Amino acid sequence: MPNKHGDFIWYELLTTDPDAAADFYGSVLGWEVNDSGQAGMDYRLLSIGDTNIGGMMALTSESLEAGMRPVWLGYIGVNDVDATIGAITAAGGTVRMPATDIPGVGRLALLADPQGAGFYVMRGAIEATSTAF
Repeated sequence: MPNKHGDFIWYELLTTDPDAAADFYGSVLGWEVNDSGQAGMDYRLLSIGDTNIGGMMALTSESLEAGMRPVWLGYIGVNDVDATIGAITAAGGTVRMPATDIPGVGRLALLADPQGAGFYVMRGAIEATSTAF
């Protein structure tokens, strides 16, 4: 992971209407929105020119029923996802989604700080520098 432990490496919009969000961000910021090619899911990549800066996907019905609302979340690059989860929970944070491996993408978990602000921690599967920031 060329980015330093603690750097923001990706951003993600969870929304109830990806088409409307694509239109909005495309018109006001000039972002391009393209299908990621992820099999079995509607995950879209947000880009400026040739640089991918984030992703977007629809909130699931289960997430909505659990009270989740549209939100922007940041991914923080870490050296070790599981060790970071341990440090975060020891400091009063909570796990919202346990550590998960996504083949070809990396290992990630959704957490919250003691005030409830959500964020992901991630160790990418490739050794490329993120330029999303």
